[in-house]
Amino acid sequence: MRIIVAAALLALSVQAYAAAPEPKTEDDKTMYALGALVSRNFKEFKLSAKQVDQVQKGMTDALSGKKLAIDMEKQTPKVQEYLKAYVPAHPGQPEQKNVKPKAKPTPDQNTLYALGVLASKNLTDLSLSPAQVGMMEKGMADTLAGKKSAVDVTAYEPKVQEFAKAKVAAAGEARKIKEGAAAAEYAAKPGAVKTASGLIYIAVRPGTGASPAATDKVKVNYEGKLMDGTVFDSSYKRGQPIEFGLNQVIPCWTEGVQKMKVGGEATLVCPPSIAYGERGAPGAIPPNATLVFKVELLGVTPSTPAPAPAGK
Repeated sequence: MRIIVAAALLALSVQAYAAAPEPKTEDDKTMYALGALVSRNFKEFKLSAKQVDQVQKGMTDALSGKKLAIDMEKQTPKVQEYLKAYVPAHPGQPEQKNVKPKAKPTPDQNTLYALGVLASKNLTDLSLSPAQVGMMEKGMADTLAGKKSAVDVTAYEPKVQEFAKAKVAAAGEARKIKEGAAAAEYAAKPGAVKTASGLIYIAVRPGTGASPAATDKVKVNYEGKLMDGTVFDSSYKRGQPIEFGLNQVIPCWTEGVQKMKVGGEATLVCPPSIAYGERGAPGAIPPNATLVFKVELLGVTPSTPAPAPAGK
C-alpha cells in the first residue's frame, strides 16, 4: 500500500497549496498525515521547482485524459533509469523560480513528465477530491519545510493505511463488476469456451504438436493486456520468447495453456480469481483486474520423472 501511495504522490507540487487551511476534520488530518508520510519517500530526489512542474504536468494530463505529450513506451525505461541513478548522480539543485519553459522539452523534462504519467496510474484508485489533494500537499509542504506537524503523524499513520486500503478495495470491487461484464462479451464470441474456473479460452490458430501437462515446461510468446487495452507485459517487445514450468504461473495459464498444442495460438481471458486477485501486481496490474493474454505455444519440454531407487 505504501508503494502505491508513494509512487502516486511523488508528482505533486509541494508549494502549490501553501495557503491551504489548517486540518480540522478527521478527513483533513488523515490527508495531512498522508502527505507527511509521502514526503519521506521522495526527499532524496531533491527535485527543483521546475522539475516538479514537469512531473505534475505529466500527472495532470494523464488524469484528465488529455493526449500525452510524449511517447510513454520510449520514455518509461528512462524513468526507471532516473529513479535508480538520479540520487547518487545529482547532489540536488536549488529551486529555480520564474524560469520560462523552453519551447521544446529537454530529455530530462520528458523523463519527469513520464514519471508523473506513471504515478497517476497508481493514484486513480484512491479517487482523491481536489480538497483532499490540497490537504495532503499541505502535509507534504510542512514536512519538507521542516515545520512542526499539524497532526500526530504516528497516530494517524494507521488511519492513512485504512483509508488507502478501503479506497483501493472499493475501486477493485467496482472494477471486478465492470470487467466481468466486458469479459462476458469474450465468452459470447464464436468458438469461445468458458470453464468452471471462469477462464475464457478462445482458439485463434490450432496447433499440430503435443499438448503440455501441468508439470511440463513450456516455451511461449505472449502479450498481456488489461481490459482497457493497456499492455502490461509482452515477450514480443522484449524480442524473445520465455520458457517456464507451467505449474509455476497463475492458475489461468496453467489451465489454459494445457488446452493448446505446439504451433497454436489462443486468447486467454483470466478473471481475477485465477489471475492476480484482490492484490494485483503493484505498478502493473490493479486489484481485481481481468486480464487478456495472447499466447503462442512454441514448444513443450516434458517433465523428467524421478529415477527409480537402486535395486528396484
